[in-house]
Amino acid sequence: MGVYDTKTCSSGPLKDGLQLLFLALKKIIMRIRIVVVAVLAALVSIGLFSFTDPPCSILKKGKFKYLDVKDKTAYLEIKDNKLVEYYQSGKYFVKSDIKWLSACVYEATMTQKTLPDNPYKAGDKLKVEVQKIKNDTIFYKGTIKGSVWQGKMLVMK
Repeated sequence: MGVYDTKTCSSGPLKDGLQLLFLALKKIIMRIRIVVVAVLAALVSIGLFSFTDPPCSILKKGKFKYLDVKDKTAYLEIKDNKLVEYYQSGKYFVKSDIKWLSACVYEATMTQKTLPDNPYKAGDKLKVEVQKIKNDTIFYKGTIKGSVWQGKMLVMK
C-alpha cells in the first residue's frame, strides 16, 4: 500500500474515488434540476389552464355601483340571470332578464320598471359588452335602440 496525501488528494485511488463521487453527485443534481423544472412547468400549466372562468364571471352575481350617472345612489344587482337596477336610494327600479351571449357580453331584456322619465319599455333589449376590468372597475359599452355609450361600474363588496 502506498501513502496518500489526504489534503490534496494528489494520488491514486482516493483521487479517483472522489472524482467518481463528484461525477455521481453532478448527475444527481442534474436529474433533480430536470425534475424541479418539470414540476414547475406542470404547476404553471395547471395554474394557467385550470381556471375556466373568464374575468367577466364576476358579473354573474353581485352588486355594482354606477360610476358615471347623475344619481350617485344608483346601483344594480345581478343574480340567477336577473338584473335589477335601483335608483334614488331604492325608490325606483328597472328589472330585466339576462341572456349571456358570450363570456363578456350579455343582453338584458326589460321586464318591469318604476323609474319615471325612462324612455324604454318592457321588451326593450340592452346589450352590454365588457371592454375591460381593472381592479374593481368594470368598463363597458351599452347599446339600446341604436343609442351607444361607454360606462363604468364598481364592484360593491
